[in-house]
Amino acid sequence: MRHAWTMGLALATTLVASPAAALELTPPAKRTTVADFALDRLDGGRAALSAHRGQVVVLAFWATWCQPCKQELPFLSRFDAADDRVTVLAINTDGPETRSQVRRLVRSKKLEMPILLDAEGNVTQRLNPRKQMPLTLFLDTEGRLAATKDGFASGDEVVIEGLLKQLVAEAAAPAGDGAAQADEPTPPADGAAKPPEAAPGPASAPTAPK
Repeated sequence: MRHAWTMGLALATTLVASPAAALELTPPAKRTTVADFALDRLDGGRAALSAHRGQVVVLAFWATWCQPCKQELPFLSRFDAADDRVTVLAINTDGPETRSQVRRLVRSKKLEMPILLDAEGNVTQRLNPRKQMPLTLFLDTEGRLAATKDGFASGDEVVIEGLLKQLVAEAAAPAGDGAAQADEPTPPADGAAKPPEAAPGPASAPTAPK
């Protein structure tokens, strides 16, 4: 069973060296939905993006010739294992002739997240037309693109963890600000009619004027 956010990364001091340190989430109202797709898995079967709706999803485009990809993938695998609410889909863009290299790299790096094969490049062309490696897309629980990060440098794993924590917290937040106060009465504005008071009890004797 996964344990929520137990990686305890010790590289936070390198954050200042990361080119992605200022990366922020796109406001929910401005996010666009990523169209569904399905790809073959390295370990057999097929995986569809829509099967992970309700989770925070990371789409990581990578190739065996990409050295920064090889540095990023182990960290992404840890994030995938850290929280049931997060899924990393590692989309390999190598051709079918390098399938054995893909398997060797996955074994050597002990990668446990789903490895998807985009040998024909259809998904890459749609979501990563410039073929940047690595390119990492962060989707919220509604399947909308919340952030995009290209490249990988020392310290970026801290940035990635921060983004994922924000998306998980966002999904767990109440539906709207002030929802909890919806049932509380609102004080009347100055001059507004006040609600009727309860009927008085038996009248008491009148008080003599002073």
